[in-house]
Amino acid sequence: MPLRAVYASPLSRARETAVVVAEPRGLSVVVHDGLREIGVGEWEGLLVNEIEQRYAQVLREWWDRPHLTRIPGGETLDELRERGMRAVGEIRTCFPDDAVAVVAHGGVNKTILLTALGAPLSSYWRIRQANTCVNVLEYDGDHTRVVILNATARGPVNGAESPPSPETW
Repeated sequence: MPLRAVYASPLSRARETAVVVAEPRGLSVVVHDGLREIGVGEWEGLLVNEIEQRYAQVLREWWDRPHLTRIPGGETLDELRERGMRAVGEIRTCFPDDAVAVVAHGGVNKTILLTALGAPLSSYWRIRQANTCVNVLEYDGDHTRVVILNATARGPVNGAESPPSPETW
């Protein structure tokens, strides 16, 4: 089934990836704010070691109970999921029976996937999302199937025992 549309987060890394998907198909990228990454508030632009020094307790809570933690000045996973699922709903309304590419980010992807799987947000760290990975979801009315999860051209991502540690937030 050919793609009918390509949507992307407004963040440049997602838009640039979306262009690679859209242009060979003669499509334009539609930017949707609901697909942007989780708002990390006061952590934005900090190195991991700076977050560890300034926000040790909150960071520990984020790794242990992400579903109950608000990053200072940022979003909760509930807020992220609500925003991401609203975006998915709007896209599905525009293209109810068509294949659509959605280029977003690990955090919003994980909340969409957990919702599709009927899994709680407490399982947030149980899903890995490598950069430029592909997930495929199929919708049949109100039913969602996760067909492909975290596929990459480079093969499996190294060790899934611990959450990823980005250089900066």
